[in-house]
Amino acid sequence: QAAGRYSWLLHIPGIASLVGPLDHHTMGTEATFGLCGKDFVILAADCQAAFSIIRMKDDADKIWQVENMLFAASGPPADTANFVEFIEKNIKLHTLRTGLHLSTKAAANYTRNELATALR
Repeated sequence: QAAGRYSWLLHIPGIASLVGPLDHHTMGTEATFGLCGKDFVILAADCQAAFSIIRMKDDADKIWQVENMLFAASGPPADTANFVEFIEKNIKLHTLRTGLHLSTKAAANYTRNELATALR
């Protein structure tokens, strides 16, 4: 029954279950995945940058290191690069102003707030 309603299902016992609908109008060709275990994190992303049906680049970097953290982003290449650079510079500015490094949770909250502000 679920197979008729959903196009993909990812289930990792003890970690996560993700289910999503198939919509060929909004489906992109990009993929970014993250898995978090007890003592590890695995991030994976494709390396393709495309515009419509044209593949522009096969070696696009979609995972960035920001201080001691990794950020993975997908979307239009210029937008993702600009946004991650904006987040990186503001995290560095916070570190220079306060002398304290942001925790992963604080960096995620800051990133989420910036996205929410930009979408309003």
